[in-house]
Amino acid sequence: MPADKGPPRCVLIVDDEPLVRDMLARALLGMGLQALTAGSAGEALEAVRLSAGRVALVLLDLNMPGLGGLAVLDALRGLDPPVPVLLVSGAADLLGADELARLGAAGALAKPFDLARLREAVAALLGR
Repeated sequence: MPADKGPPRCVLIVDDEPLVRDMLARALLGMGLQALTAGSAGEALEAVRLSAGRVALVLLDLNMPGLGGLAVLDALRGLDPPVPVLLVSGAADLLGADELARLGAAGALAKPFDLARLREAVAALLGR
């Protein structure tokens, strides 16, 4: 009998594209995780504030209108520093490991990515 791992971990998906948010949420649910979604920087920061520490990981789109992903990352660091942030971008010039570490991001995924790559990245960051 498998050991009880406690309640499902919660992942916050921050992307301005509703279809991307929905697809990622379904994929995470299929991994046994809970998913919260936010379509803007303000929604993302409010979700983290209201989550009372339940957010175990943030999937953050770098290219959003208004307050962009890097500004959101900086604000998240100020709100809840231990929450790992996985940056997601369709930009060809995705940041290197040194720059990610300097910014406080746990890693990055280049769009488009398949579900196997998403599972691998999330599992590595959540210790699953």
